[in-house]
Amino acid sequence: MVRHLLTSLGIPATYLGQRYLTYALHLCLENEDYFSSITKQLYPDVAQHFRVSPASVERDIRTAIRRCWNRGNRSLLSQLAGYPLTQRSEERRV
Repeated sequence: MVRHLLTSLGIPATYLGQRYLTYALHLCLENEDYFSSITKQLYPDVAQHFRVSPASVERDIRTAIRRCWNRGNRSLLSQLAGYPLTQRSEERRV
């Protein structure tokens, strides 16, 4: 179901970030503590599972998110968020 949702959002299965996001979301659903420790706990656990570095996991997830934002299904993304999304959170911090 998660994989289908990510594909519907515009993140193709060919992106490693989709695999990492799918696994990361499953971990978060099992343990909500991951939400407060993404870079220190979640990325390393995903990296260990896939036998890659945490930096690689973070980079590939960011790439997948960027793909979703730039070329994905923006209306579905806004529907999931519950409000219209006009800019990425990274852009809002500037």
